[in-house]
Amino acid sequence: MIDHFDKLRHAGAAAREALKAAAAARWNVATYSLEANAGVVTDPASGRSATYGELALEAAPLTWTIGRGRSLAGNYDIRKSRLTPLGKDAESYAVNGPDDPRVAELLQEHEREAAIEELNLAIEGLKPFDRKAYLEGHLTPVLWGSALKDFGVRDLIDALAEFAPSPRAQDAATRKVEATEPKMTGFVFKIQANMDPNHRDRIAFMRVCSGVLRRGMRAKLVRTGKPVTLSAPQFFFAQDRSLAEEAYAGDVVGIPNHG
Repeated sequence: MIDHFDKLRHAGAAAREALKAAAAARWNVATYSLEANAGVVTDPASGRSATYGELALEAAPLTWTIGRGRSLAGNYDIRKSRLTPLGKDAESYAVNGPDDPRVAELLQEHEREAAIEELNLAIEGLKPFDRKAYLEGHLTPVLWGSALKDFGVRDLIDALAEFAPSPRAQDAATRKVEATEPKMTGFVFKIQANMDPNHRDRIAFMRVCSGVLRRGMRAKLVRTGKPVTLSAPQFFFAQDRSLAEEAYAGDVVGIPNHG
């Protein structure tokens, strides 16, 4: 009896995390800031809440972890039935479902049964991913990983590339700018100062709306009519930044100004 209780407890904890992830996406907040109790997920900062029943319709796992915490050993791609062992450069490989012995081999013996049962429950009990529902805003894909261990990040990026919508047209002051237009256009949505503590710099974050931004090109700032040379546009990934030789519609680049 105790053994079955532990299995259900672990499965319930995993399901709660998936539902919290769905609520976080709905409210645009961090998952760790939410609380889940008595069948309800709550955002203490805003007072918003949603029942498990409401959120279960929205959460669709694409991957599921094999193990938890210190026992994290990999993840399982539910759609493709592929297994990826823990490791920054680990390669995924096809398996014959959750009960394939190679899944259990990643875990310590005393953890195997509960982890495999949890994986089966997730596959059978949670909503399957539907791209149409995702694009309409009715469903949240859930991917598992560990930023601390640099694991699962590639899955997230690949999912964005596969499922995210194409760049949309943007409304300008006098007309709508189509993403397919050849001329490079963009809008600045944020300016942040002193991002580099060694310099008195400012970064203007710009979303490219159409065309191709190329490093070194000259653009016109519509507000002033003055030309601007884009000599060092930058891409940002967490704390890392790199020069953007080219950027396309939908990309966000940083335009530095050290003046």
